[in-house]
Amino acid sequence: MNALRLAAQRRACTAAVGLLLLAAGTAAVAEPFEITFTGTIAQSNYAEIHNGERFELTLVLDNGNTTAQGQTWDMSHLQCAYWRMNDAGDVRLAQPITLGSNVGVVGTIATDGSGALVDMLSMVYSAPVFTYTTAGFSSTLLSNVRWYAHGFNPVLMIGTRRFSEAAGNGIRMAPADWSAPRPSQRVCDATVVPPSPGGGAAAIPALSGGTLGLLAALLAWAGRSRLRSTSAAGRKA
Repeated sequence: MNALRLAAQRRACTAAVGLLLLAAGTAAVAEPFEITFTGTIAQSNYAEIHNGERFELTLVLDNGNTTAQGQTWDMSHLQCAYWRMNDAGDVRLAQPITLGSNVGVVGTIATDGSGALVDMLSMVYSAPVFTYTTAGFSSTLLSNVRWYAHGFNPVLMIGTRRFSEAAGNGIRMAPADWSAPRPSQRVCDATVVPPSPGGGAAAIPALSGGTLGLLAALLAWAGRSRLRSTSAAGRKA
């Protein structure tokens, strides 16, 4: 009878642990995604921003979902605009975007069922930028910061300094000109060097403290049941 009861306990424990792990594995924490335009610097009159080298504008988006597949993002989901200049990425400007930020947007961003971009904003800009951090600029006293992503040059202006995109038509807004959305590990702070748009792992789904405690209790119960079963079998032998 004891053996039957122990076997039933083991089966119940195994089933409970399996269900808990399944639920934990599917309960991913919502995370932001990011898309990036990569261009070539031209007509720069910044000493620190080098013509012929690469620049990136990354938009960080968060609509509360855990996947990039079949999603739509609009103005309310923009979290950050992050500029990164030169091949070394050593000149940066980051603008956190919150309610009341001086940011204009026309259109939405959308993906299909595979997570590929199928719709892109026709325009996003900030003129002037009110709140931002910088790194690598020759002067930390920056004023009248403006940027535009709308298919026209120049793209980033600070006072009388500016640079353009080398192709001659600014930051292009076709979906094909931007990277597919990827999980973002970016901190919206230019003093923090971000991961490369092509690298970085997706965030690992997290378990709440209560879930972790329940899982630990179930595993401990399974261990005690196993020990009792082994001891009972030893006595019978």
